[in-house]
Parts: sequence; structure tokens; C-alpha cells
Amino acid sequence: MRGKVSEEHKEQGFLKYPSIINDYHAKDISYWLGQIPGLAKMDFVITEKIHGSNLQLIFEPNEPMKVGSRTRILKAGTNFYGIWEVLERYEPVTLILQTYADESDSALHMYGELCGPGIQKGVNYGDEKRILFFDMRINGLMVSQGDFWNAMSQMGLIHHCVPTIASVMNLKTALEYDINRDSFVLPRIADDSNIMEGVVIKPLNSVLISPQGATFMIKKKNRAFLEQKSKPREPRKPDDPQVAALNLEFRELINENRLQSVFSKHGEIERHNQIGDYIRLVLEDAKEDFLKEHSVDGLDKAQTRAVFNMGSTIANMVKAYL
Repeated sequence: MRGKVSEEHKEQGFLKYPSIINDYHAKDISYWLGQIPGLAKMDFVITEKIHGSNLQLIFEPNEPMKVGSRTRILKAGTNFYGIWEVLERYEPVTLILQTYADESDSALHMYGELCGPGIQKGVNYGDEKRILFFDMRINGLMVSQGDFWNAMSQMGLIHHCVPTIASVMNLKTALEYDINRDSFVLPRIADDSNIMEGVVIKPLNSVLISPQGATFMIKKKNRAFLEQKSKPREPRKPDDPQVAALNLEFRELINENRLQSVFSKHGEIERHNQIGDYIRLVLEDAKEDFLKEHSVDGLDKAQTRAVFNMGSTIANMVKAYL
């Protein structure tokens, strides 16, 4: 099943990486099972989900490499977790990828995770920042995980990929896979635990795209990293009981893990005049999850605003990074 190449930022060569379904969003998974005959019995690959910052490297034939975050092309020198210094160390890797693009006359989009000291907390990936690739597009089309492995192996870059944990024969086995284990990136040291963030589950030999342009991939996070598991704060309750209940549910989604997720997509805040932007980004990110499980249909504008009234809380969280 194939879809059209996204037009988003196409003029810059930028192609955003697709969103990934959470394993607890049963309605989304049921939709896919209803759309694609045989999906439940396909072969799946389980890879480690890296707790870092999403990165995109773009190689076009005989053109300078472009660097992107999850949402945009980065201008040279843009403060993004020290990526430019990291890329200096990765010059042998990027040279191989550029040569592939040049010799095949193909546009190559490499998707990876920038991880290591000073990027995210919670998992130890070693003393140096590193890039671990997990997917690629060739001429705008995503390749299957099997083809990705083959291409990276042929280029001698398989050790620069996220760890592959298992290949399984059906979706049920993939979803039930025990992820309560240490990261495969860095061996466990003595008795110290180094629990991985989670896993990503993808079809091994297919890229499945819905008519709406969504791609079938599932992420399963360990409980410590779940963005919806924050302990609820005591809210200033709205007068309407329905609004108060919805607001309490929404408050559970506003937490440090979600803020770190936004930082990984857009870069860490640098100036006070960006606080409003990050309030909006966190709210949008939380609303996307919230509206998969709850509805605000039937509420007027004032009631809807009251449900999502978390701006001051987010502002205080963000200010701690300035």
C-alpha cells in the first residue's frame, strides 16, 4: 500500500517523518486492521526507541547536505544540541551517504535520533553524542525496514542504526513483547539499570500508508517515559462539572516528559520571547493525544478554553530552562 509523497516543505527538500501510533490507542490500531487484510499476520520488526532528538539528513545528487529537525531545515550554526560538532565526527558516514545519492542519482532522506549527554535524561547512551538511524526515503518514498537494513549493510553503516531487538511473525506477538529491559545501545554497567525508553514496531517487508497519508508504525514506551502518566495536579475547578472533569484529564498530559518531547522536535528554548511559542507547541502536542480519547463536541468556546487552560503551568515549566 503506497501513498503520495508529502508536499510539506518540498521546496526545501524537507520531508517530515510520519507520526507514530501509541500502542494504547486501540481505536487507531483497529482502524488499520480493518483497512489492510492480513495485517495481523504480517512479519514485524521491533527496534529500540531512542530517547533523544529527531534528526533528518538530506542528501541530493551533487548538492550540499541539508540538516533538519523533526519540523524544519536547520540553518548552519542553529543551536540544536551541538549537532554541527557531532556532524564533524560523522563526516566519514555522511560522505558514504552523499556518494550513494550521487552515484544512484537519487534523493536520500536519512532519519535518525541524536542522543547522548545533554539531550534527554533517563537513558545512558555513552559519553559522546551519537546519531542512530532508523529509517530512510529514496526519491521521497519510505523504504521497508528490510530494504533499510540491506541498504545500510551494503554501505557498511549498519552499526550506525538503532538496535534491532526482534523479528516476530504477527502483530499480537509484537504488541505483547516485553520491553522492560535495558537499552541495547550501551551495555549495562555492573548492577546499574539502564532501562530503554521503549520500542518501535514496523512491518518488516512493507510500508503501509492510509488514504489520508498516515503510515502504520506503533511505539510502545516503558511506563517511566509515558507522557500521559503524570500525577494530576489539583486544578482550580471550573464551575461546569463536565468541563472540570475534562480539564482534570487534560492536566495529566502536561508534564516534563511531554515538554522534553517537544524540545526533541523543535529544539530547546533559548530566549524569553519564545515562551509563547512553546506554550502553543506543548498544548498542540497534548491536545492531539487528548482528542483521541475524549471529545469536546457540544462545548461552547468558553468551555473549550477552560478544558485546555494550562498555559500558566506550561510557562512555568518552560521558564525553568532559561
